[in-house]
Parts: sequence; C-alpha cells; structure tokens
Amino acid sequence: MLEFTTTRRVLRAIASCAPTVDVRFYLVGVHVRADHRGIILEATDGHVLARLRISPVPVSAPVSVILPLKAVQAITAGGKKALDDILTVTIDGARITITDASTIHTPAPIDGKYLDPDPIVRKAIAAPVELAQFNPELLERLFACVKMAAGTDKAMPWYSQRGTNPCIVTCEALPEFIGLVMPWRADDVAIPVWVQA
Repeated sequence: MLEFTTTRRVLRAIASCAPTVDVRFYLVGVHVRADHRGIILEATDGHVLARLRISPVPVSAPVSVILPLKAVQAITAGGKKALDDILTVTIDGARITITDASTIHTPAPIDGKYLDPDPIVRKAIAAPVELAQFNPELLERLFACVKMAAGTDKAMPWYSQRGTNPCIVTCEALPEFIGLVMPWRADDVAIPVWVQA
C-alpha cells in the first residue's frame, strides 16, 4: 500500500500536460510512480512531459498507477482557494482512494502500462547544449504548469536547449520538477527556389 499527500494545485498542474484524447489511452491521465527515488507524479502527451517528485523517501515495493484525467479534473476542480487543499492519496493494489477535507473519491485506474520517460530524460540531460527550435506554445504550457505547481506567478522556469534532444525545463522555486519539450522536427525542409538562384 502507498499513501501520500499533495495539493489540488500540484495534481492539476501535472494533469495540464496530459492529453485529453489520445489513441495511447494510457497517456490520458496522471501517472503515479513510486520507486527508489520516492514518489513522482508525471504526465505527457508526447510533446511535453512534466514530472514532479513529491516525496524523496524511497519505496520498497514499486508502484505504477495511472489516474484517469477525467477523475483528476473532477477532483481538482474549484477556484483558487480550493487549489491549496490537501489531498491524501491511498493506492492499495488497483484500489485508489483520494480524500480531501470533505470528499472521498475512488477513481478506477487506467488499465495500461505507462511509458518510461527515464531514458529520454537521461539522454536530454547528457546532451551538449546547442541552439535548437522548440514550439513556443509547448514551452508556454510547461511555464503555466510550473507556475501553477509552485503556486506563484513569480516562478520562472529555466530552459536548457540541447540540439536535437528535448528542451529541459527546471525551476528554482520548484526544485523537484523537471519538464521536457520535444523539438520541432524539420527533417525535410523545402528551401524556396528564389533563395537557391
């Protein structure tokens, strides 16, 4: 059994990087990963990835559960004051219970295997820094995710552009956060004829 606490704000922030619809149904949610590194919440739509370690305490029995996005959205609904409410999450096998001060939620987990972004993260961190092109809308999504998770508009992310590898996003105000933005692919660029003449 795994039990931890987080806030609606953090859960909503991470969920903002999950797709609302995707043929890879296992991505349409927030992945709870507990292992030797502690407890990590993560979400990705294949273009951006947000990961936040909410507890550094190692877990002896690894846990991997996907909270469905619709359930997460229902649990994290509410105004700005509600975002700081503490949620207690209990995972016992396939049974999930999320409680706040007045409500108990029991979402059914998504039956699927979440992808392992660790190899991508390690490769991006090890790559040499070069100038690269990233979709500004994707960078903005992670910027909004960081601000929401940190609970302040003053949380400024740092971007490390690393060639053809993903852009790494970190934030001093949220030291346990790491985000990735996949680079634009321009493998077959059509050069205008007038430039070549």
